[in-house]
Amino acid sequence: MIRSSSISQINALRNIVLLVTAVGWNAFIIYMMYTAVRDNVLFSFTGMSLLPLLMAGVVLFHHALDVAESVLYPTRRLH
Repeated sequence: MIRSSSISQINALRNIVLLVTAVGWNAFIIYMMYTAVRDNVLFSFTGMSLLPLLMAGVVLFHHALDVAESVLYPTRRLH
């Protein structure tokens, strides 16, 4: 059995934490948007200020998936 080095284990843990953070961020922002829609304040300043946060969450999630894919499938990386 081949043992992973401690550096690769730390990198894998960091990638998992990044993915969990992205999912948590997006879940929180989607809940806040749901609350804004429920309270009819989506088109106010408060509701509209959630849109850039949602876009940042989508970009963060896309980056986290890209990092996770490069770790899980190292042969598919572009050199």
